[in-house]
Amino acid sequence: MSILDHLHDPDRADCPIVVGGEQNHSANSLLAAAQSLSSELAGLGASRVATLIDNGPTWLIADLAIQQLALVQVPLPPFFHPTQVRHALAAAAVDLLICDRPHPQLGSAQQQTECGLYLYQLPVSAQVVLPEGTSLITFTSGTTGQPKGVCLGQRTLEQVAESLRPLATSLGATRHLCLLPLGVLLEQIAGMHSAILAGAELCLPSLSETGLQGASGVDGSALLACIQRYQPHSVILLPQMLEALCSAIENGAEPPTSLRLIAVGGARVAAQNMTRARALGLPVLQGYGLSEAGSVVCLEDPEMVAAGGVGKPLPGREVRIDDQGEVWLRHPGFLGYLGEPPSSDSDWPTGDLGHWDEHGNLHLHGRRSNLLITAFGRNVCPDWVESELQAHPLIAQAFVCGDAEAWLQTVLVAASERTSTAQLEQAVAEVNQRLPDYARIGGLVRSALRFDQIEGLCTANGRLRRAELMTHFETELNDLWDNERASLCRGHSPETHPSIARSQ
Repeated sequence: MSILDHLHDPDRADCPIVVGGEQNHSANSLLAAAQSLSSELAGLGASRVATLIDNGPTWLIADLAIQQLALVQVPLPPFFHPTQVRHALAAAAVDLLICDRPHPQLGSAQQQTECGLYLYQLPVSAQVVLPEGTSLITFTSGTTGQPKGVCLGQRTLEQVAESLRPLATSLGATRHLCLLPLGVLLEQIAGMHSAILAGAELCLPSLSETGLQGASGVDGSALLACIQRYQPHSVILLPQMLEALCSAIENGAEPPTSLRLIAVGGARVAAQNMTRARALGLPVLQGYGLSEAGSVVCLEDPEMVAAGGVGKPLPGREVRIDDQGEVWLRHPGFLGYLGEPPSSDSDWPTGDLGHWDEHGNLHLHGRRSNLLITAFGRNVCPDWVESELQAHPLIAQAFVCGDAEAWLQTVLVAASERTSTAQLEQAVAEVNQRLPDYARIGGLVRSALRFDQIEGLCTANGRLRRAELMTHFETELNDLWDNERASLCRGHSPETHPSIARSQ
């Protein structure tokens, strides 16, 4: 069932859908606003419509209007750099852009809608053929930083939203707070759409109220204040948001009491951080998903939580692991990438490495493309070690490297400027005790700046650019490896405490 079908249900006509803000909406008022906007869109003859809108009721109204006309939707997250926005618009041959504020660089808006949105008709320089059935193009920042367009069909998106509905219903989650940008597929489909299908109310505050700062920053106090204000039953968090929430509570803030479900996704979460959150009374469940699958693929069962796992495949999902440990999806619903031939494979390699536990829960190790092979021939996923390091309260960011080397090294960003290098050294030693010997850290470089504050080291959504990080810290890392090689020649292995390169 689509959210349009659900909202058109006569029994839902006067039910509150958007609550808690300056603009509250019932199903009827939402549909009326969407119908008004769709009439304006139809008059412009658009076929591919991009949205660049802050979270709020107008985002949902635009979403519904585009669906009513069966146009191709291209949601753009607000953290995209202007160059990435321009690339996405051109790559998808977008002919209409909907914004919530003027963009003078685009010229004059063709018109301003009744709900306060600005419509920009865009020239299309070259036609771009889409895979048949494409209803939405989501752009993800890969490790190159250049957004890549993923083409998805309406049926796939509806199946994902519907597959999550039973969990929300079973937990009595009747109010969902959207904290992630609605231009991100995870919040749009697994959050907003699924909540509507479950009959839940939506809280849609501006992103300025949620504590999120761009693509990779978060204010834990503001995040907690937002949750306390709206009293939701469910939220979706990124791992760094969970870390910030836990830190705020540990520093004396009152923990939220309304929450029944905190779904954590977007990146791997260390088992220690999940345990830490649960010890604080937070009802966290870890999930796993990909843009190419329409977002969520697996989610933990609250009755069967597995340490370090991401749960079992959702209804309708088929997942297998090959002999090399790579996770594959069967019929993921992925239609193809922009500018590439349509996808015809029934089985699709995710690029993630993992294994099943005895209860059928999926456990992830990291990205196959990031795999390091040490000089001792051991395979190590740096993502896994980085997540373990970042689970330590003194460590904000970590980059792990060591391909073809005897020992791994790390570049760290401390959680606080007041954290001494000796404390960081001790933190790494503590993490090393939880790791097998081949995955332990032999030395560290301290960076005075966050990786996302140094140009070129992260993508727009905060992913590490590993080659660029290696180049940026090459001198310090080589100093560490030279010391370790000399130690190895003398027959010594790295000490319990890692060696330290000079700080940046």
